[in-house]
Amino acid sequence: MAFMKRFVERNPGKVLFTASGTTVILANREAIFGGGDVRFNAKGEPVFVAKPGLLERIIGHPGDQILDNYLPIGAIGLIAYIGIQLWHTHKRAGYKTSAIAAANAANERSQSPRSR
Repeated sequence: MAFMKRFVERNPGKVLFTASGTTVILANREAIFGGGDVRFNAKGEPVFVAKPGLLERIIGHPGDQILDNYLPIGAIGLIAYIGIQLWHTHKRAGYKTSAIAAANAANERSQSPRSR
């Protein structure tokens, strides 16, 4: 509790902004994020009717934009990154193998004929 008291005393602006911001967002969450109602159609089946919020009205449907535009770019970038990492691993393994072979050859040459 002492830590919390010190934090509130040292940072009153952060605490007040966070508390008031959270209150405003929670009070207006349907207006900001959107929502919807469940209505019944003519057959008596429940149907969800979506109401766009402020964010959807400003930027459209962000999920569609992310899936259509950024997901393919991210997938290509991830595939390229994995390919580069595999290529470096392959090259490093080749260098290690050649270094080990060279060390073994040098070791065999340095041994005297009696120890063979």
